[in-house]
Amino acid sequence: YRSRSVNAWIKHLKRKHSTTPSLAGCLLCCDCGHESYSHTHSQECEISNFVIIRHGDGPFRRLTDPVVR
Repeated sequence: YRSRSVNAWIKHLKRKHSTTPSLAGCLLCCDCGHESYSHTHSQECEISNFVIIRHGDGPFRRLTDPVVR
């Protein structure tokens, strides 16, 4: 999945899957090499072309899941 619209992808995760990139374990990897769970890098980088990769192999956590302490 490649996209320059990181905000749209994050909104999609929240609206359709009730999760966030960090809860789902999805990293945004920019072509410049930067990795992040948030979209702020897209505002700072000239390249700003991301690949979404899954970090870890556990299930997607959701915003509605109980907090594990």
